[in-house]
Amino acid sequence: MDFILDAFSNVKANVPSWLLAIPESQFRPETPEKPIYNANPLRYCYWPLTNCIKSMTSLSEDTTYCSTQTDWGLSFDRGPFVTTRHRNDTIALLRFMKAQDLRATFFLQGTRAIIHRDTVTDLYMEGNEIGVSSWTGRPMTTLSNLEIVAEIKFIEALVYEYLGVVPRLFRPPYGDLDDRVRAIAQALGYQIVLWSKNAKDVLSEGKGGVISQHFESSPSGMGLLMEALIHKPPGLNVLPVGACIDKPSYRNENVW
Repeated sequence: MDFILDAFSNVKANVPSWLLAIPESQFRPETPEKPIYNANPLRYCYWPLTNCIKSMTSLSEDTTYCSTQTDWGLSFDRGPFVTTRHRNDTIALLRFMKAQDLRATFFLQGTRAIIHRDTVTDLYMEGNEIGVSSWTGRPMTTLSNLEIVAEIKFIEALVYEYLGVVPRLFRPPYGDLDDRVRAIAQALGYQIVLWSKNAKDVLSEGKGGVISQHFESSPSGMGLLMEALIHKPPGLNVLPVGACIDKPSYRNENVW
């Protein structure tokens, strides 16, 4: 795993030591989406508690909105999800999106992507954008610096093996993000993408400019999303996140 150690060396060389020393959160298996944050959430721009997207350090601002009000950045997290009957899963979603001529961003989780290579390939070949979530889906602030690097680089390497591309966009599981995770991800070359609205908000407000987050495995959520997509306001463009923020989807580099 030399490529992990090389990436970690790069992180240590480019990220200030005080950022790497921010304490890890406490992982709670019963509620993984709500780790116990052991540092000052305001000082270290901890998004789940503060909605902070711009650190007081030199770190780049996280992305939560599209560049224009006429665009809707559609994204899905921690898939692909595949069931035997293809109901409420990524394959059913892909069929719906093909019928509606829609594209989105899929932030992949390694433990799911590795057993569903064909689905990952189909997503990409249909013009959807592939982003990185993590390998295991564990909240990032609960991990050590080396573990964060490994979580990102392993799924990055898998995407490169499958598709021959290196993603630019990263979304931490559950949006679990502070300045330590932010600094490491940016040192690895990633643009961090969070979200601003859900499908219900878009449908009720009738406005764009937002980035929404969804899970293909949620029956109620997917039903509402499909309704919102079918009945979206005229002139609202549904796009992958990269297109809605006018940034390329992939980087021209090798992961190894």
